[in-house]
Amino acid sequence: MPYDRNLGALLHEPSFQSRVPQVVFQKARVIQKVGNIAVHERGPIASKYARQVVIELHHVCYWLVRNYAPDASRDGAAWRDERIPQPLSHQEVVPRKELEALEQRLAEQNEEALERQQERDASMPSCRPCAISWPRSAPPPRRYRTPTTTPRPRPAAT
Repeated sequence: MPYDRNLGALLHEPSFQSRVPQVVFQKARVIQKVGNIAVHERGPIASKYARQVVIELHHVCYWLVRNYAPDASRDGAAWRDERIPQPLSHQEVVPRKELEALEQRLAEQNEEALERQQERDASMPSCRPCAISWPRSAPPPRRYRTPTTTPRPRPAAT
């Protein structure tokens, strides 16, 4: 189990890192780092960084679907810039106080839902948390053979 429940600890958990390709891990780190900047810095995130984070998130989600839902349709799953919504006008922006009130209300609802779930779990002693089985990374789509590294087997003479 990770030492903490924050995204950084979850990303660096050895059981997660051993099953995720390095390129996917790096994309997740970009998402985490820019997210930290967005939360802890005063100014807005530049649109080029926000766009890059959305692209990286798309790639991570695509990898998850490919590995955890291999039968799911991937029609239309390719990245397209026109799917990014246009920025809101100044009149459409929700004030920070309203967002904070909404966040508080959602946190309270989550606490209540967690308590109800824990009560249900406690009333069902046969329910135990199951261990997560991570799939191995899919092999590369092509394996190249070169005469110098891997000789091709010759057919038997008849």
